[in-house]
Amino acid sequence: MRDPVTPDFGTLRRRASKIRGDLARLLLGQFLSQIGDWLAYIALPLLVLDWTGQPILASFSLLFELLPAILVAPFAGVVADYYDRRNILIISDLVRAGLLVVMVLTNELWLLLAAAFSVGAVSQFFGPALAAVLPNLVDERSLLKFNSLRQSLNTGAMVAGPAVGGIALGLVGARGAFVVDAVSFLISALLLVTIRMRGLPTNGVEKFDKSFHSDMLAGFNYLIGQKVALGAVTIVAATILGAAALNALEPVFAREISANAELAFGMMVTFWGLGMVVGSGLLMRVGHHWSWRRLFLGGSLLLGVSTMGVATSVSLATVLAMLAVGGIGNALTAILLTTILQRLVPDILRGRVFAFSTLAIQSAQVLGMMTWGALAQYFPTRSLFAVASLLSLGAFLAGHALWPYDIAPTVYKKGVPP
Repeated sequence: MRDPVTPDFGTLRRRASKIRGDLARLLLGQFLSQIGDWLAYIALPLLVLDWTGQPILASFSLLFELLPAILVAPFAGVVADYYDRRNILIISDLVRAGLLVVMVLTNELWLLLAAAFSVGAVSQFFGPALAAVLPNLVDERSLLKFNSLRQSLNTGAMVAGPAVGGIALGLVGARGAFVVDAVSFLISALLLVTIRMRGLPTNGVEKFDKSFHSDMLAGFNYLIGQKVALGAVTIVAATILGAAALNALEPVFAREISANAELAFGMMVTFWGLGMVVGSGLLMRVGHHWSWRRLFLGGSLLLGVSTMGVATSVSLATVLAMLAVGGIGNALTAILLTTILQRLVPDILRGRVFAFSTLAIQSAQVLGMMTWGALAQYFPTRSLFAVASLLSLGAFLAGHALWPYDIAPTVYKKGVPP
């Protein structure tokens, strides 16, 4: 007689098939919504420019994608740990779809920008909730591969999005691009409805017996008290602070390195994305065989080498090669940081820790872009690239001194590398 406690092979196979189907739908929804986001990202400044005729307002509109992370992320992390994360994901997609409908219908600049800011703010609730719930969908040994695959698809959306966006804007206009983005969020929400997520269905509300402010600080205090987690976040933030020079100065540098600045800039973005795809694929193949410490710090080193390489390049081809190297480094550090936090942080604190991690990294990116952009008025771009590379290289050296051991927080069976 079959043991009622132990499932048979057929049951295990059906469960595994169900999990794979859930993950496939999750990835599909994310890929489609990412494509839609890139359409809206391109459409917003063009629509603002069309309405106002002022390039500075068009450029300012892009900050609405980054500022919400600084203002909203800590609160979003508490929400991700208080409430059912699956519901947070679904509601976030539905609310963003509704806000995009507002952007389609409005003829007021203030309302357009307010809706765009709100879309960015709601996205801050989606991010920590998704990162926190993934360990409840993916077994620990598969987390790194899944995060690598997810990053590869997101990068594919980043590479394809601007190209698709250019074509779409020519066919349907900026408002049509907002419609496409809204539909992509609706599809993502429908796919999420079909996914069964394990974890804390009530997220242990009874465990929160302090004030909202204290609960928010609990994630920060945990991060501060964990040497590996704090070190990983700090190193990535410092690395991004230097690498942000590439984001801020690429449009200017494209005019210096090529007679066709528009084409050169597009190729720079593409080769960075291709490097990220390569980095994601590398982690999928060797992430469980190579030292995480070497891979993580190697990513920081590659970003520093990339920025210095751009500073010393004399041809567009060399610049593109260096940016591909930087993309590889960016993928290594980003994916490993996510996986380390997912495996290290308890479920009940995971949303808040990811929120503070996002806050630190986005703040570094905003500060870096503003700083390098302002300095470009007074110093040559190559000199700024060279100085920026020292930040990434310094982060590599600091991490090398901080971690004389491997940084994988979980030790597997003897003989099986983490």
